[in-house]
Amino acid sequence: MSPKNIQPLFAVQRCKSFLILFLFLLGVSNAFVVNQNKSNNLSTHAKITTRSNNSILRRNDDNIIQLRMFDNNDDGKIKGADRIFACIPYLLPLLDGDHFGRYIYQRISVLGTANAVLIQPLECIYEQIPFGSVIFFFALTLGTRAAGGRLSKGVKFNAQQAALIDIFLVFPELAGAVTGGMNLPMSVMEPSSTFVFYTYMAMCLYSIQANIRGIKPNQIPVVSGAAEMNSQF
Repeated sequence: MSPKNIQPLFAVQRCKSFLILFLFLLGVSNAFVVNQNKSNNLSTHAKITTRSNNSILRRNDDNIIQLRMFDNNDDGKIKGADRIFACIPYLLPLLDGDHFGRYIYQRISVLGTANAVLIQPLECIYEQIPFGSVIFFFALTLGTRAAGGRLSKGVKFNAQQAALIDIFLVFPELAGAVTGGMNLPMSVMEPSSTFVFYTYMAMCLYSIQANIRGIKPNQIPVVSGAAEMNSQF
């Protein structure tokens, strides 16, 4: 891809990055309010039950347990068809971050060919959808929450984790927006872009291979903990 074609692509990516970051911050604030309301309700409920007799306390015990933030019944396994469904959300960061690998694709022809065969056809379709990135992001974050019990906890967790990896890509996009007019040398641009590519690709590949093996990919520092928290709503 020529530099002339790359610049408009970056402009689109930056616009999407700003919008996704705004939606994420809005979602975090909303989640905090919801969680705070749940905590207040739980506190009020606890005060009422302590003044009640033992039969009322036993009858409301299940409701109290349901308000707990984390569920101990999660065995950390991805089962059956969920092994495939849990991998699908990672298409979002794979497609949004593909341009960070342009230098690697140029230097390693095998990876360039693999990208042209596996990723670029999907990317062409993806870019034809107006606000496709935002729609996909909404589907992963809000859509999985709205689905309730119709989706397994493993699929919800992976959807939230994929969305968080995509949010990670917002920050180098913003850095690119700030430094775009500085004409930085290739000795700075290439290693920076390559580092971002290696980082997000490692997280995606780790998660995909773990899902295929039936293991919950919850070992990514910081990201997995945040995904675990978001998937409990």
